[in-house]
Amino acid sequence: MAVRAPLFVNGSNELQEMSTTQVNEIVNHITYQYGLNPSVTIGVGGSNVSATGHFPNLTDNRFRSGFAKTHPVDFPSSATIGNPLALTPIVFNRMTRTFATGVAATADTGTTFPVYYTGGGDGHVRAMSLQDMKDTFFHPAIELLIVAGTPGSTAAGTYNITNSSTPASGFTLVGGSGNPVFIDTKANIGGYSDSGIGGQNTVRDIPTNNAVYYLHIKNVPSQPSYTAPVFINGSNNIQQYSTASFGSLVQGWIRKTASESTDGYQIQYNLGGSGNTRGLIDDTRFETGGGGQTGERRTRFVGADDYRAQDRPAGSLVVHQQTAFKITRG
Repeated sequence: MAVRAPLFVNGSNELQEMSTTQVNEIVNHITYQYGLNPSVTIGVGGSNVSATGHFPNLTDNRFRSGFAKTHPVDFPSSATIGNPLALTPIVFNRMTRTFATGVAATADTGTTFPVYYTGGGDGHVRAMSLQDMKDTFFHPAIELLIVAGTPGSTAAGTYNITNSSTPASGFTLVGGSGNPVFIDTKANIGGYSDSGIGGQNTVRDIPTNNAVYYLHIKNVPSQPSYTAPVFINGSNNIQQYSTASFGSLVQGWIRKTASESTDGYQIQYNLGGSGNTRGLIDDTRFETGGGGQTGERRTRFVGADDYRAQDRPAGSLVVHQQTAFKITRG
């Protein structure tokens, strides 16, 4: 590993080594360049995807009523009616992940990148190698892009998940409000009216949304300031990079690093795996203890020879399973 101190032209028109602060400002600028054109992207559709290699399934679970029972003389007892039933899980798999391939990046000719002093008494000036650039700039930029929590100004072009379709300031909703990542439903206990108890062995499923989860991307902030380094131009002279040329140079390489790195710095997203958390997705349901449902017995008298009873969902709303949306590198 070789972290270099690139050279710049100071106020006295002399070459000077950059400070750690100046190097960090360039790293921040590189994250800005990534945000302008991310190379690892996620889309959200309105239906599940059939392609593999994206994300594992998310499942929504809830309880519905037990089977209704009828009796000609009296209300069926609790012993004769069934507990509420677990609904067949509803599967969500709507996110697609894309790694850009064949990303164009300026080739290292030996003088492509900024220069630095080799040290020692000879004071030689040498161009940084691609590995030097990775160690000094690109890998630290990836570390800033994949930080945990709500993405900040140095994580533009990366994602988080929240339970609001309205993006926070500095974010954009991905897929639109009609395309959530996940819908967590629960039994609408208040909707299970006694008058709705049906005939023998009928069941009722009356859901309501508890939370709806959406994907958001961090917008590009204002361009951060930095000191432009110098390089060896085609005439073998020292020249300062222009804003455009340096931006193009580092954008190509940070995009290539993020999507195609083979040395552990490819940006990756997952659900429930390792990495830094960028949102929690809760699947909730009403439970009465021990992870199950004993329900609440309700009755309905329809008329002569028609007494009915049924267990409706009851208990406390608990998190049945929680899944973390994470960002990492690998």
